[in-house]
Amino acid sequence: MAAKRILIVDDEAALRRLLDTCLRRAGHQAFCCASAAEVNAMESGDWDAAIVDLSLPDCDGPALICELLERSPRLCVLASSGSPFDLSSIPAADRHRVAFLAKPYLPQDLLRALDSLLCGP
Repeated sequence: MAAKRILIVDDEAALRRLLDTCLRRAGHQAFCCASAAEVNAMESGDWDAAIVDLSLPDCDGPALICELLERSPRLCVLASSGSPFDLSSIPAADRHRVAFLAKPYLPQDLLRALDSLLCGP
């Protein structure tokens, strides 16, 4: 897969660093945020994908996902959590742009999920 611009939104600093390292080693550009407020403070990043923790301290994860999808019509989102995720909180027209990866996961699981999401079925 060609290099992609990927937004990481997770309040766990150690996990953000791990994801950043994993994505950069795979040839991607990674942009890290610890909260929805940090994402909203950034200028539009023209990202290809976002990895979004569903349990953020300042925002409901699904609400942030909906906001990101609305702001960036070509963005794909990989939702991540240790708890199950119901796609019904995402508008039906956008569900094909969202996938879920349960925590904990291995780096190769993350890269495979991103590849599948970005390249389609």
